[in-house]
Amino acid sequence: MVTSILTLVPPAGVDVRAEIRNARIARDRVQALIALLESQRSDASATLLKTIAADFAALKDAPNKAFADTEFTKYSAWSTADQDFGKRIDAFESLEPLIDGYVDQLAAGHRAEIVAILTEERDTLEAQLDKEEADTTAVEARIQQLDIELAKWSTSAKAKAARLRKVAKSPAPRRGKSAKKRGGRP
Repeated sequence: MVTSILTLVPPAGVDVRAEIRNARIARDRVQALIALLESQRSDASATLLKTIAADFAALKDAPNKAFADTEFTKYSAWSTADQDFGKRIDAFESLEPLIDGYVDQLAAGHRAEIVAILTEERDTLEAQLDKEEADTTAVEARIQQLDIELAKWSTSAKAKAARLRKVAKSPAPRRGKSAKKRGGRP
């Protein structure tokens, strides 16, 4: 159900934990898809350049119109594909903040569920590290990301941040005034 253009709320009776998991998985997979598209775009450019370089290197005489037409067709096909890659990458990059907002919105209303999900994921990764079958650098990086997200949603971390903000906003005590009352130097 859409409550406004920017606010999405899961319909009543929906498993919120599943919604949170799905949104978090979607965020990770969108990032992976963007990386894949960028890699494919780069590979297509490299392939075009290799092909054109080889074609020009194979010429025995000056290029003629047929050669120019063939190379132009290759360039045009690559250009069209490159623009398509660019549009797709831009589209999926624009989805990232929307998905992040949805995750935050779900988590804000269900703090205990997000903390439980993140803790379960972290425990699973810790177990994976213990088996020594995983790429430890990648798993440790993912654990670090989960720790950051856990700190964001953990009640104790939120309370600590609120206290720090409150302390930062409160004015510093005046030393001169209290020192004068005691008869000391300001």
